[in-house]
This record gives sequence, C-alpha cells and structure tokens, in this order.
Amino acid sequence: MHIRLSAGTAAKLGLKKFRFTIPMPTAYFMIGNRCTFNCLYCAQARKSKADTSRLSRMVWPQYELSAVLETLKKQNPFSRFCIQTVSSKGYKEEALILIEKLSRLKTPISLSVRPQNTEEVKTYFSQGIERIGIAVDVISPELFKKYRGGDYEKHIELLFNAAKEFKGRVSTHVIVGLGEREKDVIDFIYQCYTRDIEVGLFSFTPVKGTALERLPQPDMRAYRTIQIARYLLKKDPKKYYGKFLYNEEEKLIDFGIDVSSVNLSEAFKTSGCPGCTRPFYNERPGKELYNVFM
Repeated sequence: MHIRLSAGTAAKLGLKKFRFTIPMPTAYFMIGNRCTFNCLYCAQARKSKADTSRLSRMVWPQYELSAVLETLKKQNPFSRFCIQTVSSKGYKEEALILIEKLSRLKTPISLSVRPQNTEEVKTYFSQGIERIGIAVDVISPELFKKYRGGDYEKHIELLFNAAKEFKGRVSTHVIVGLGEREKDVIDFIYQCYTRDIEVGLFSFTPVKGTALERLPQPDMRAYRTIQIARYLLKKDPKKYYGKFLYNEEEKLIDFGIDVSSVNLSEAFKTSGCPGCTRPFYNERPGKELYNVFM
C-alpha cells in the first residue's frame, strides 16, 4: 500500500532531503487520488487538472507504507498523526488499514474525511482515532452547492450529530475568501463552538489546474478579522458573540471590546486539532503568513 506524506513530514523523517526547521509536531499523511467529488478549489477534485501529488499548494511525495512505518518505529518525532483522506474508490478500506497500523505507535490520530453517514464516523472511532475532522469548507449554502457540491443541510446535520455523540472530538474546516459574508462565517463558527466543535480556519488558496485558479486569496486584513473573531468565540462563544457589530454589508466593524486586550500572536496561529501547524499550506515562504506557525 502506498501513501503520501506532506513534504515537511517526509523531511522530518529523513525520507526527503531538504532542510526543514519549522515547528511541526503533527505528521501529515494522505491517502487516495482523484476524488469522486468535484470541489472547484481542490487539487484532488474529480475534474481538476492539477498535479495529483498536491493538496492545496503543498506537494505530497508518495512512499510505501511499510517503509514509513519502519522509519516511525525507529524515530517518531511527532505528538500527533493527521490523515487527510481523498474520497476516491476504496478510501474507507485504506483509511482503516492506515489507522490500524498507526495505532500501534501509540500516538493520537486525527482523521480528516468526508463521511457518508454517522455509522462511518462511528467505525473510525471504534478503530482508535482520537479526533475526526468533517470539513464544511464553504459555509454559505448557495456557495456550497456551487463550489463544493452535495446537500449542505445533510452535511451540517452529520457534523452536528457527530459532535453530539463524540463530544469534544470533532473538528471542521472553514475556507475564507470564496465570496461568503463575514457575518455568515462568524455565525457558523459560533454554532460550532457552542457544540464543542473545533474550527480550523483556512485562507482560500488558488491552485493551478483547479477551476478557481484565477480567484485571488482574501484580503489579509479581512482574514485577520475572522481569526480574531474565531479566537474570541473559542474562548467564550456566549460572552463575545453578542458584542460583535456589523455594517449593512455584514462586515464585522466592531468586536465590542478593546482589541488591544486580545493576544494577537495566539489569534493568528494555525487553528484546528492540537499541534496543527500546516506549514505553508496557505502561503508561500517569504510572504506574510495567513496562518502563523507555532
């Protein structure tokens, strides 16, 4: 069985030779190629012309699973494993095999997957994962249908039901910059944190070969606004949510508190599962980082 590792993971394990000194407590694995779904922003989409070795702007070199496991047995510098699952044929079987193999290393496992139903979610937890990520990505129902495809209401119901059954062990992803309104993003984040769902924020990143390759990344100041709102809602959703003020275009214009009291270095860090850094997932080296490393 072959799997892909993020370039940083491969480098940290000595499987790929380039200097990589960025803090990265999480190892990132990817299984599957060419998704059955057709998310217009994704390199792995069914109709994408992007290189299949990519996910977002990152390269994921391929390795034999047995070789990766042997390396991890000799040296495991990670405190978490994160499996990125492409919904290609046989993805569930591959995911379960990888979970079973990695579980032997006694390191917490996060699984990012697009499950078909709650039973599938239960199966993964029964096999030993610690957390599951059920990405929504596109939080506007209209844009979800346009860019991601599928039944928005059914997908949200699955996410919320999973969070109710596996309290504190469910995450989701939100992409900022696809044309959504700021209030809609913040409303969704609030709904998640009141259900104890962790939110990983992503900046939309145009990838060559995808249908949205010409769509620009979001304005950095607008992204920072959402990051601060997410940070406050994570701390205390009921305390801060009602303080936010919006203009007629539903842009957030006032947090209702003295922003100088906010720990911005924490607010701008990569959000998601514990130990998630996703280095250069949203940005190129040398430029201002949308999501700051630990």
